[in-house]
Amino acid sequence: MKWVCNRAKLIAISNYTKSEIKKVMPELKIEVITPGFDLDFWTFGKADDDVAIKFRPYILSVGALKPRKGYYNSIMAFAAVAEKIGGLNYVIVGQGEESDYAKNLKKIISENGLEKRVFFVSAGIDDNQLLGFYKNAELFVLTPVEENHHFEGFGIVYLEAAASGLPIVATDKNGATSAVSDVYNGTLVPQNDPAVTAKTILRILENSELKTRFAKNGREWVKGFSWDKIIKKYIEIYNAKHH
Repeated sequence: MKWVCNRAKLIAISNYTKSEIKKVMPELKIEVITPGFDLDFWTFGKADDDVAIKFRPYILSVGALKPRKGYYNSIMAFAAVAEKIGGLNYVIVGQGEESDYAKNLKKIISENGLEKRVFFVSAGIDDNQLLGFYKNAELFVLTPVEENHHFEGFGIVYLEAAASGLPIVATDKNGATSAVSDVYNGTLVPQNDPAVTAKTILRILENSELKTRFAKNGREWVKGFSWDKIIKKYIEIYNAKHH
């Protein structure tokens, strides 16, 4: 493995991923190039609002229903938020609603009396409908956790949310730290801390100036992740390697 890596140019998709690799092979030289995404679509694309508007007002998560996405944390945080903001809902868009993990989440939702305020949308959503969910949301929250050495490597959904003009709440000590600029277009909170997550969500939703500033900054932040810019970085590395 070392021989192969030493003969190749190694690229990680986030600073956190790079740091995790170097824990195992500290001698490796690794550059970070984040994923790119379709900036034009998520900023100016045609949103299909028909499904999303039924849930307004709501905060939004997008991501498969699996433990490392940290939905236990965000649902428990929403339970606290829901006590303060009546009428606010929480929409989770992601595949895996039939999993044991999702069933446990639904149990938590039921135990907290949130059956009519937390909604899973797990099938039949195309990109235009997903854009509709982003455009109609109040805030984006996804709070990944490290679960049995599985962690969030980056998080394209954070870029989609930022391009759609949403303030963001994410967690630290994972790849999200390369996808969200802390205190610029969102806030990074500790993993597995529903209380702090709830306070952070409330602070943003209850401060219109902060919410607007995060949204505006997010639209600027994501310009650095356009495919045009990301591709140029790969070409520069390839040309340097072969000249």
